[in-house]
Amino acid sequence: MCDWCGVGYVAQVQVQRFCEPKCMTRSARARRRARLRGADGLIEDVAFGEVWGRDGGLCWICSAQIDVQAAVPDDLAGTMDHVVPLSRGGSHTFSNVRLAHFICNSKRGDRIEVA
Repeated sequence: MCDWCGVGYVAQVQVQRFCEPKCMTRSARARRRARLRGADGLIEDVAFGEVWGRDGGLCWICSAQIDVQAAVPDDLAGTMDHVVPLSRGGSHTFSNVRLAHFICNSKRGDRIEVA
């Protein structure tokens, strides 16, 4: 299973964690962004597929189903939203991340409350 998207794949080498380079890049980018925002020591490898499974494919802001086929910048694409934003001292951990539509996540911005 891919550590990022959760899709099953056949690994070419024993230590391979991602199904394709795109998933590896997304995972590294999320961790780097958290480090740059000051979340040092509070960074976990958070897999999009695990968050999807926990949240049941529903946006935590509007409670509507997220389109599996959509990709950012499509408004209905799935993104990981930090409950306490990184810019407000939040951590990049499984417990601080929820599934959200791209548009819902964008409108919420760095506010802590859901509007």
